Order: sequence, then structure tokens, then C-alpha cells
Amino acid sequence: MKKNVLMIGRGSKLCKEIMRYNQNYSIYIIEEPDILKKMKSIQVDNIVEIRTARYHQSNDYLKVVQEWAKFIKFDLVIPAFEYSVYPANEAAKLLSLPRIGDIGAQIFTNKIRFREFCRANNIPHPRFGKIETKSDLEHFFKGKPIIFKPANRHASLGVVKINNINEISKAFDFTTSADENLLVPERQLKWEYIAEDMIYGDEYSVEIFVNNGEIQFFNITEKQKFNNGYFVESGHKVPANLDKNIKLAIQKHMKNIVKSAQIETSVLHAEWIIQNNREWIIECAGRIPGDRIPDLISHAYGFNFKEYYLEMLSGKTMTINRSPLRHAAIRYFEAPEGILEKVNGIEILDNPDSNVILWEIGKSPGDFISQVKCSWDRIGFFITYGDCEEILNQRINSVLNNISFDVR
Repeated sequence: MKKNVLMIGRGSKLCKEIMRYNQNYSIYIIEEPDILKKMKSIQVDNIVEIRTARYHQSNDYLKVVQEWAKFIKFDLVIPAFEYSVYPANEAAKLLSLPRIGDIGAQIFTNKIRFREFCRANNIPHPRFGKIETKSDLEHFFKGKPIIFKPANRHASLGVVKINNINEISKAFDFTTSADENLLVPERQLKWEYIAEDMIYGDEYSVEIFVNNGEIQFFNITEKQKFNNGYFVESGHKVPANLDKNIKLAIQKHMKNIVKSAQIETSVLHAEWIIQNNREWIIECAGRIPGDRIPDLISHAYGFNFKEYYLEMLSGKTMTINRSPLRHAAIRYFEAPEGILEKVNGIEILDNPDSNVILWEIGKSPGDFISQVKCSWDRIGFFITYGDCEEILNQRINSVLNNISFDVR
């Protein structure tokens, strides 16, 4: 039986993946006119129609939803991007369909609101402050390293570390001028900024499914980052090897978030740092995690993460494994800045003995490789797995030790 999906934002990869595992979804998409013009055309059979309307900091898209609803019975509403979490919630509310809930739609799309929520509900978080001017940033800085970043953007865009007061002016200009081009419209939007104390420690993310207010699935992912000062992820492992007591503490906090924010039905993706056996929440999103974490969870637990999410949003239930069956990881390649001349050792990625499930290198000889300052600067990745963490690490290192990039 066909199911009609309303997708806010044209998520190309998401559309293709939906088509790959279930052809019974018919997808209707609302995208900003400016953004759609910048996107490459895609050919996906289950996309029925794309209409344009403003949804970035605008309610214009609801007119399209109301018009479609006159002759289409939608089964679920899904946000394709961080920016479409709030409008997806509003559209689902209009259509009386499962949704994240009003509080979640507000706090998970704005880091300032989320920190205020954490403060009110005793969820451990770094000292923070809303920043509007360089003077605000100077006043917030107390002599120890801080992080300065946009409060309502995504993909590590504009995130910078400030070590001393002399770096504030340059950091402020870098963050407030950060631009992503593709996923925002041409018109003027209101961006907000936040500063927070730098918390040093091991980094993890938590992925949970919440259905009708109840947590149905819980996973912790180990995170690695490039060591270049820009806080972009270089890899992830599922499941994380984490102390049992810390895991239980994080579970308790996530239950508090779900209850206090009155989360209805959604996936949550939260980032945590563990410092001296103490947990600190950094961010939380109310949409499918990026960096192919859903693929890692799917391989590790033996069920299709995105299919479960769609079924849950349509009011259905699936039986899934709640304990991992194996370990899985993604690692992003690192290369020096410059013109790529050659990729060495690439044949190992297609060698069956390497157990690489999926890989991609998005640069060819002659292309310029930039320093990795945001997620889109990364040049490629590979995904592998193992029956235990030791085997997984061996396979990761085998690939990394055989791949190199000649750059001039």
C-alpha cells in the first residue's frame, strides 16, 4: 500500500535511500525557490511533485501544505535538514500526524534556547552566553579557551575555538561571516550566536527513537574529530565503548530531556563530552543524524534505521534489535591543502579482505583540496565493520595505512 510522504526540504540522499528499500513511498517535497534553483536535478521515481515555498524563518510553506491536503492524504511528515525541523513539526501539527512536539521543535533548532532549557531542567552543560557583538564576546571570555559558533545553523559551520583575547576579533568575523550557499535562500535571515566554555574530553553522540513519548531505542556513538581547530568530525564508531555508569547517567539525562521537552514522536541526536567521568551535553538535534551514523547503526544492530524512522512517523511499529550484533565505523580521509595529483592505494577499498562496505572519494586529480573547516570540506570516507572492536580497529588502520594523497 502506497504511503504519501511530505518532506520539508529536498533531501536528495534521503529520497534515494527511501526508494532503495521501499518503493511504496510517494514523496511530495517543499523547497525554497532560491535553494531549488541551486540544487542539481535528481531522478528519483518516487518523487511525485516538488513545490516551492519559503520555510526558512517563514510560514509561507503552510499554504502549500493546506492546498495539497485538499486532495492528498499524507501519512507522515519528515524534515530533510536541520532547518526544516521546525516547519516539519508545524506541517505535521496542521495535518494531525506524528511529530516531535512544539518545545522540541523550538529548542533543538536553536542552541541558545536549548541551553536555557538545560539550565531550567538540571541537565549538565557548559557556561554559555548569547553573543551579538565583539564586546559581548570579550566580556564572556574569562581567560580560558571558549567556543564561539552560530546558534541556529548546522554542519559545524562557523565553529571556532578562542584561546586568548587577541583572537576574538578574527574569530568573531570568521563565525559571523560563515556561509554555506546551497541550503539557505538568498534573502536576509536572522542568525544568532553563542559562546560557551571549552570542555575537553572524549566525545560521543546519542541516538534515540521516541514514539508517543517513550524511548524505543538507545545508542551511543563514539566520535573522532580532525585535530585542526575547527571541530569537524573525522569518524564515528558504533557502539561506543563507554563506562557503564556514564552510560546510565546519559540515559537518565536523555529521559529527562524527552519528558521535560514533551517529545512526542521523533529521532533525537545529542552530542556529549565526557570529562573526568562527568558528562556534559553540547547539542541536541531533532532529525536524522548526519555523517552516515544511521548506516553504522543499521549495520551494527541489524535493522534499517531510516525505515524504522519512517514507519514510526507514519504511526506503525517494527520489531528491532536493541542490542548491537557487531561493530561498525566510518572514517573520513585527511589530506594536506593543495592541488590533488594522485590517490595512492585506492585498490584496497574494493578488496573483499578489507571488509569495506561503502567508500567515496569526491576529489579527482587536478581538484583543489581545502583545509577542513566544515563538514563539506571533507574529501571522502569509508565504512567498515567487525565482530568486535579489536577487529574493527584493525580494519580501519589497514585502510588508513594504505591510502595516501599526493598534493602539491
